[in-house]
Amino acid sequence: MIRVGFIIDFGAQWIGGLNYFRSLFSALRELPARQVEPVIFVSNSVSRDQESEFSGWEIVRSRILKSSSPASALRRGLRRISNIDFMTTSLMKRNDIDVLSHYRSLGGYSSLKTIGWIPDFQHRLLPQFFSERELRFRDKEFQLTCKNSDVVIVSSESARADLSAFCREASRKARVMHFIPQLDPVGPFTDLDSLQAKYNFVGQYLFLPNQFWAHKNHRVVIEALAVLRARGRPFLVLATGNKEDYRNPGFFSSLMDESKRLGVHDDFRALGVVPYQDMLSLMHHSTAVLNPSLCEGWSTTVEEAKALNKPLLLSDIPVHREQNNGELVYFPANNPKLLAEAILNCAISNQEARHKITPLELSAKHKVARIAFARRYQEIVCEVTGISLAK
Repeated sequence: MIRVGFIIDFGAQWIGGLNYFRSLFSALRELPARQVEPVIFVSNSVSRDQESEFSGWEIVRSRILKSSSPASALRRGLRRISNIDFMTTSLMKRNDIDVLSHYRSLGGYSSLKTIGWIPDFQHRLLPQFFSERELRFRDKEFQLTCKNSDVVIVSSESARADLSAFCREASRKARVMHFIPQLDPVGPFTDLDSLQAKYNFVGQYLFLPNQFWAHKNHRVVIEALAVLRARGRPFLVLATGNKEDYRNPGFFSSLMDESKRLGVHDDFRALGVVPYQDMLSLMHHSTAVLNPSLCEGWSTTVEEAKALNKPLLLSDIPVHREQNNGELVYFPANNPKLLAEAILNCAISNQEARHKITPLELSAKHKVARIAFARRYQEIVCEVTGISLAK
């Protein structure tokens, strides 16, 4: 087995990041003749409940990974002075790690093989959503990742092109690995009546499962709903996801204020973070799934909807075009009138006759894609370590 280290930060607000690792590890577990053994490193302050997210894998707790600890401060200080993260490298070596994956650079003189990961270049494409300090920080971290990683994983050809524009020398290191989310339901989909009672809604709806971050572009949806209400054709959108944006703490409340000002507060329902089973069930019963995002690395929302055989209304950005399966409707990301038209057309052609996926079918349909996802990752690990794939 090739022992691959992953450092998981449970303190981050990025739910999508945790879901990414859950999906990758579960896909690896299903891979026949697997040669990769994930070893998960967490802060010593992580709770046992949080650890259970990755049950079945080896977990190593360390005080140097607790951001507020003196040990972590020492680690960061030594890294700044010497251009090498000695303490993290040592932690990996003590645990017989062959390669560290999906983590920031350990420095130019680290003896440990590393697989970098850049989900997207949002800060370059949408700098208005970042402070000057964070723009500089991201540029520096990405440059170090490009310079010091043995390879850099990106999720799409679009991100590969952005990587080449950001750091031409690193383009040869790029490895595209399309993300396939873990979607197997824990049981049958929750029935619609139960969901309506729990979340207090009725009737036809679009489903928008995205964190409430500015670049996710919920505002264009609110404006489109206002256009529909003005035409006497109100429509319901149910939105799930984390309501906190660390870059803009007041963003969610301003979004809700805007929905009230435009008179669509009842049409745009923000449900927050919901249980996974509810999320899949809400998607399953929806008229269509909506993703208005201005930037994506590889949209989990799109992959989930495709697996459930749902119609999709998507912002017209390169990565959404790349994810096309022939059943998508695109709209300009900043044009609420055209989005309103797309919503209206979707409502008129309500596809109740469309075959709805059952949990059993979902598992069968999804397994091939998940195995390909895991196999692609294993190929990258074997390339970096120089270990041949078993026949």
